[in-house]
Amino acid sequence: MQGGGLIRSSGGDKAGVLGLKKEDREKSDQRILGSGDFVDQVLKDADNLAERKNKNRIKLSELISRVCQELKLVEDEIYSCSRKRIVSRARCIISFLAVREMGYKTTEVA
Repeated sequence: MQGGGLIRSSGGDKAGVLGLKKEDREKSDQRILGSGDFVDQVLKDADNLAERKNKNRIKLSELISRVCQELKLVEDEIYSCSRKRIVSRARCIISFLAVREMGYKTTEVA
């Protein structure tokens, strides 16, 4: 869904091609559909999320240790092939926190 022709050949800046002054241009990003205010808010939210993930990040081994301590499990159970409900729940909590809240890649957590 990307445009072509004059706009793309000039680097994708439609406002610049149309002769609008810098202060009259609307904030835009090719990945986001919406008004300039919406794009600005989405980009700010993304920055805040990335900052929060980096601030809350701890080592995976520390996360596993804390979750096991809270659920009164032995860490070896997390790494075992056990399908017990409590072990499965602990793995779920660890995965959620690591990926969603701390920014780990799913392959790292797996």
